[in-house]
Amino acid sequence: MTNYAEQIRRLKELGPRTSGNDAHRALISEVATELSELGYDVQRDKHTFERWDALPNNTTLHIGGVDIPLSSIWPYSGETGPLGVSAPLILLQGRRKKWKKAAGKIAVIEVHNIDVPARLLFGNWGGKLPFDTIANPVIGSEFANIELTKAREAGVLGVVVVWGSIADEAASGQYLPFTRDYQGIPAVWVPESQRSTLLTAAECGKGATLILNARKTKGATMDTLWAVSRGTGP
Repeated sequence: MTNYAEQIRRLKELGPRTSGNDAHRALISEVATELSELGYDVQRDKHTFERWDALPNNTTLHIGGVDIPLSSIWPYSGETGPLGVSAPLILLQGRRKKWKKAAGKIAVIEVHNIDVPARLLFGNWGGKLPFDTIANPVIGSEFANIELTKAREAGVLGVVVVWGSIADEAASGQYLPFTRDYQGIPAVWVPESQRSTLLTAAECGKGATLILNARKTKGATMDTLWAVSRGTGP
């Protein structure tokens, strides 16, 4: 029987497994070993890319001298360098963001952890699904229509995204969205508990300093593992 508790303990021990980092590579090697021990001929497809990593304990948001707690960074967004970027905040609302209004400023945007019909995401497993709707931060982050590249092109200096309809604990550490290429503009997520503070500050145009110190590594690699399990049928 598979020891799922031990597997979860190992994942926690490794820590965040962002694409191509040491923990990710270690896990891939361990999975390859397990598959080989089961008798599979394990193949590796190597991918080369430019990795982006936010440096630990080097991402902060200050408004009027007050340190604002963050939920997480926006992966592959951008970087400010160690000194950060300072500018007035501005609130952008609506489905289609008017990025030009935020030129030379730090844009504040609100995103909700929305409920969507489960049938849109899952097939029907021989009957009715046990739930009608599903809410997941992956959905909210993808459906929010936040195009950071357009923000960068419009001259926006940074983006602060405020979570709504999700507990701080659930938002903490989310690596979202994880389907975008490098955006070239720093962006961070702020928990719902800070919503009122952020929206009020943005409506008043208060000054803020955003620090997202990150590095890019050219020629980073990671492997996709695959093996064939042959069936016995026709």
